[in-house]
Amino acid sequence: MGKEASCAFNETLALQLTGPLNLECLRQAVQVVTARHEAFHLRFSLDGAYQETTPPVVIDIPLQDFSTLEQATKDAKVAEILKQEASEPFDLFNGPLLRVQIINLVQQEYLLVFSAHHIVFDGWSSGLLLHELSIVYSETCQGKSYQLPEPTRFSEYVIVQAADQENSKAEAYQYWVDQFADTPAVLELPTDRPRPPFKSHRERTGNKLTQCPTRAASPVIACPAADTPTTMSSCLDRRVNNT
Repeated sequence: MGKEASCAFNETLALQLTGPLNLECLRQAVQVVTARHEAFHLRFSLDGAYQETTPPVVIDIPLQDFSTLEQATKDAKVAEILKQEASEPFDLFNGPLLRVQIINLVQQEYLLVFSAHHIVFDGWSSGLLLHELSIVYSETCQGKSYQLPEPTRFSEYVIVQAADQENSKAEAYQYWVDQFADTPAVLELPTDRPRPPFKSHRERTGNKLTQCPTRAASPVIACPAADTPTTMSSCLDRRVNNT
């Protein structure tokens, strides 16, 4: 698979955080949550014949400070970062299959940019990621131990899925044979522009930008490193509930 085709599978989530933020607790929460899930530590052979699980590694989470820049320059730099995340391929063989960075926009306003390959991360996964991140971050800020259920290993999930598919394969096959017994004629619909004969994979990759207000509906939490209560947990909870 070429670089452009591989980048078509990049998934980028940009979460705007408003209010006091404990950066070290956030970094720790990201490490904990990504280490919990086996999918983030998978590596795939170049020919796609096999995959293997590697031990969790420490993720580099850089902080970019744009707080002193003019708004136009700041917007351009953020747009460039999101474009770079969409156009930078992941190494499926060597990993890692995710990238995380934090951008300081202005005082008490940040952007958490999380990117991963679609082979290990999708829209449903983002809700789970943010839910667990909110719990771990909140408990870490308060010096408490987080309580999360043990995640299902990817290998165990595959075994269950394979067994279910084997049991219903004949039934599913016959169902679709019956559905397409009478194939309808090709429907020629008008398009906005002529389509090329071959797919280039150069279409725009979508980025999700979620804004979190300073005053969220759910209660704020106390963070020892902040002068006032932080609202990240409630912001993330709102993001999950609205998904």
